[in-house]
Amino acid sequence: MDDYVVKKITQTPGQFAVDEHLSRPSSDKDYLTYLHKISLRLRDRHALSSLLQTLVRAFVKFAQADKGNLQLYDPISHTLHTVSSHGFDKEMRQSLPLLNEGQSPCRRAAMEAKTIHIDTINNPALNQNDPAMALLQRSGICSMMAMPVIAYGRLLGVIALYWKRSYYPDREVLKILDLLAHETANLIQHRQHEETLQAQKIKAEESRHAKDLFLATLSHELRSPLTAILTWAQLLKSKHISKEKLAIGLNAIEDSAMTQNTIINDLMDISGTILGKISLDMQPADLNQLIHISVDSMRASAEKKSVSLRLSCSKPLIVSCDPTRIKQVFSNLLANAIKFTPEGGEITIQSQSHVQPRQRFAEIVVSDNGKGIKAEFLSSIFMLFNQGFIKQKEGFGLGLALANNLIKLHGGSINARSGGENKGTSFTIHLPLL
Repeated sequence: MDDYVVKKITQTPGQFAVDEHLSRPSSDKDYLTYLHKISLRLRDRHALSSLLQTLVRAFVKFAQADKGNLQLYDPISHTLHTVSSHGFDKEMRQSLPLLNEGQSPCRRAAMEAKTIHIDTINNPALNQNDPAMALLQRSGICSMMAMPVIAYGRLLGVIALYWKRSYYPDREVLKILDLLAHETANLIQHRQHEETLQAQKIKAEESRHAKDLFLATLSHELRSPLTAILTWAQLLKSKHISKEKLAIGLNAIEDSAMTQNTIINDLMDISGTILGKISLDMQPADLNQLIHISVDSMRASAEKKSVSLRLSCSKPLIVSCDPTRIKQVFSNLLANAIKFTPEGGEITIQSQSHVQPRQRFAEIVVSDNGKGIKAEFLSSIFMLFNQGFIKQKEGFGLGLALANNLIKLHGGSINARSGGENKGTSFTIHLPLL
């Protein structure tokens, strides 16, 4: 039962005017015809919220009840949630959650997987202190029935009907209500399955589009340095090239080759982490020393943009790690910060330890006052196919995706925060201390 996740649905107003032409069958021979009509109309409904309203209306109308509601079961929290109702005023609707709690008839119907009928709400034998019973009495309800909605052994929810008179359904009424409950279970399960498939289809389409953007950007990123290499190689063949241009050309070729090499190495490393083919040389190491080494390696790049690097490191932070890979993470974060920080900007690197009763971890924060990250891209900043970078034509964020994978392999975590566009970004890494 617990493997079936039920989608919580909010009630959609203005959907009660349905099934007016359906009348309660007057004889046994009309039962199947009645059920068939309801099934056809329900299968015409496109939205699950509209379907649920129609179901409740059909139950109330057939049973000649005064009120009715449908609760869906959430197997994760083991609770019922009212998703559709009919006949309740605004005040009563706000109190409907009480009908799903404790030992209420609806809760019992769900947990015991059987129909619960109470023909006299104010029966002294019942627990009159129960919030659900007190609510029903205040609402003038005399009788009620709660029926579990089950499909293939899985509890989907509960249908509840309420009468302002003493009422006990006869055998024929119970028969068709049981058929309606069975049809309800099938329809809900079918519609939820359809909506799940539709959501998966949309997600797959978005993923495909992101991959297309990624490949297009990757092609551009690889082609640009290759074009520079070919252009300078042709110029260097000239017999009339000056020594100054020769030096410029050789530097350009070297820079372009290094750019391509970085992209290809990042792609190979990401592939290795995803496929589990990357090996870590784990050993005790001081994170602060690794930070200093990484900062020194990136200082020249920062100075080219007049970006200052400020360190605030605490006492030694000893962790078990692959020093080469952790330096790679720090370098990627610093390279990303330098890239998105304007000239004259500032990048700070802070480290400290956190000691708690059940965990000890090191915290490293890399912050900048640069371009920041738009809110809609923040949640996907570490994804390989990061549309945030691609759409803004800022590369494709391989360094961040790789950093995320490497930190996870070390049993740590990394997250990003930003106040928004042009408000800077900070990356926080947590790694377990020895």
